[in-house]
Amino acid sequence: MDGYRARSAYKLIEIDEKFKILKNGISVIDLGASPGSWSQYISRTVKSGRLVSIDLKGMEEIENTFQIKGDFTDLDSQEKIKSLFKSKV
Repeated sequence: MDGYRARSAYKLIEIDEKFKILKNGISVIDLGASPGSWSQYISRTVKSGRLVSIDLKGMEEIENTFQIKGDFTDLDSQEKIKSLFKSKV
């Protein structure tokens, strides 16, 4: 399974191959990220970008990501996310 934490990574790979949505230098917020397979793929694919993953559950660390354990609808979590980016996302 290429080391991905869930098979859902292959759906993102399929989408990216068809539409080329993930490019170097982009900013990505992975909402509801656990167990982290989409974040794994994005961190391997997007170089020089910024990836923030957030979920109610904690996740094992993923290289080149910022991880937040929290509810993305919560204002404090939203402020944490915003603080990790230099511009609007």
